[in-house]
Amino acid sequence: MSFRLRDPEQLWSPYGIRSLSKQDPFFHTGEDYWRGHVWININYLIVEALYHYGSAEGVDPETKALAKEAYTELRKNIVSNVYKQYVETGYAWEQYHEETGEGRRTKHFLGWTSLVTTLMKMPETIP
Repeated sequence: MSFRLRDPEQLWSPYGIRSLSKQDPFFHTGEDYWRGHVWININYLIVEALYHYGSAEGVDPETKALAKEAYTELRKNIVSNVYKQYVETGYAWEQYHEETGEGRRTKHFLGWTSLVTTLMKMPETIP
């Protein structure tokens, strides 16, 4: 089974899921506000979906295993990076650079970036 979400040449980064695949011709082109950086709102929805498919009844075992593994690593990557950036800069940021994890754009951004607190409350792993 191909799992493009985990492919670092597509969407996966050490700091969260990119908002656009590295393979897309618009990746970081022009005004790249939504074209590649890590956004916590998008990542939160992905983590929630991974949790669902990793824990729901009736999901085929291979999909369930892939979802569990991706959930654990993605949740950890996001929470760790947002915390690291907060410690280093004193701010929660609007978005995060997918290659460095550096906070970007608006600082003091507690809109969707505050979803990290919900991620922190979620289980570290799916049993």
